[in-house]
Amino acid sequence: LVMTIYRSNILVVVLGMLALAVALIPSRANAALGVVTAITTGARPQTAALNPVTHRLYVAHDSSLPADSFVTVINTLTNTVVTTVPVQKTASNIAVNTVTNKVYVANADSNSVSVIDGATNSVIATLPSPGVETRAVAVDESMDRFYSAGHEWVVAWDGATNGVICTRQVAISGPNVSIQGIGVNPNNHRVLVSRYGSNPADAYDVMDGTNCALLYNNQQTCGTPSRQIVFNNADNHFYGMGYNSSIVAGWNGTTGNPDRCINTGVSGGGFGIGLDAPRQTLYASTDRQPLVKIDIATGNVIETLVTGLELAGVGIEPGACATNVFLADHFDNQVLVVKDDAAADLDGDGICDAIDNCPTVPNGPAQAGIPGVGNQTDIDGDGLGDACDPVPCPLFTPVMKSKVAGEVKGPLYVDVKIEQSLESLKITPIGSHDRNQTVATEVKVTVPSTAYRYCINNSDLEVNCFAPAAIGDE
Repeated sequence: LVMTIYRSNILVVVLGMLALAVALIPSRANAALGVVTAITTGARPQTAALNPVTHRLYVAHDSSLPADSFVTVINTLTNTVVTTVPVQKTASNIAVNTVTNKVYVANADSNSVSVIDGATNSVIATLPSPGVETRAVAVDESMDRFYSAGHEWVVAWDGATNGVICTRQVAISGPNVSIQGIGVNPNNHRVLVSRYGSNPADAYDVMDGTNCALLYNNQQTCGTPSRQIVFNNADNHFYGMGYNSSIVAGWNGTTGNPDRCINTGVSGGGFGIGLDAPRQTLYASTDRQPLVKIDIATGNVIETLVTGLELAGVGIEPGACATNVFLADHFDNQVLVVKDDAAADLDGDGICDAIDNCPTVPNGPAQAGIPGVGNQTDIDGDGLGDACDPVPCPLFTPVMKSKVAGEVKGPLYVDVKIEQSLESLKITPIGSHDRNQTVATEVKVTVPSTAYRYCINNSDLEVNCFAPAAIGDE
């Protein structure tokens, strides 16, 4: 006799006295990128930088009107505006030193750098910058230095004194020369400069950040110059989304070679880029095109989110189970908050859904004091935590003993009838085909006395669980 019983998503098969339970866990598809909210800001939010230590997002507004050129400070835990900080005209780029809690703003039309104290949200210095149109800024936290760049000049600054350490002209001045973005490798202090040039039209340079020596000059790159550049320590590469392009360029952090060119598949409009280092993904923003999520290892586009908005700068705040992506929406005067729930924690128990055995019922470390619930307890080992398992009982192989015949020899192949009450489990053979063994008319189940609880399915498809004391040792 083979008895198959279906209940909920648990399949129990009884073959003779050998029981096998298979837990059919529903598949969990990767959650999509989704817009959480929009935070209203002032006019023309342009670029963004995030301090994950203080949970503050800094958004630079690039208006050429002094009254409209400022930095919006946002609390990323509550998605609310904390304050605004006035800076000089056309705040076109921004960077954060998470160690010193200082924020640096490149003011293009004022040709200066504003230094903001993240603790007080106030400007503590305004630094005139050599060259013209300071459009880019980046930080090297390992040396407490920051770098600014405009047109053809790059300046290295001391983060402690705000003094100039050195300067470097990377190109001959001309109508087409314009530095768009810079990035820093904190391991070897190399500074990548991405710019428009005269020959080639789109070029990059690599500078030694310790002394401003030019290591590589006027090199050809793929795509177009990038306004926002990130450095990924895991693969030793810079990455930038080409401005008004569909290409994400990747430069080797040691040689400076542009050895990765990732086609996002979108038609133009590229602007910002953000890095989720723990999950090794990039988020590229595009003008009225999708937000593009890219797997760094393969270079493949994982997912896109069409917003229909003009997306500019990107700020990334990786969480334990989800990543928040903050996007400056240039013409709608807001910051869009997008949650990437690929590793979400829907029940908030501290265990990401991808590995949570009860993704909708809290059963993590915080529930450790609840027997049979906390710390992902799964007594029957079926992949479903006891907190959400409709049959939270361990599987066991009954040991058959005959009341008349004594010890049973050899494996049994017995068709049985199962009866149960609150006091006992009764298994009556209704036919046997064992090896030279006569089976008595009544047998009982022997179970380990150390087991947590036991269950068995009867013909009414009901499930009863018994504590060891309820059924005894035999």
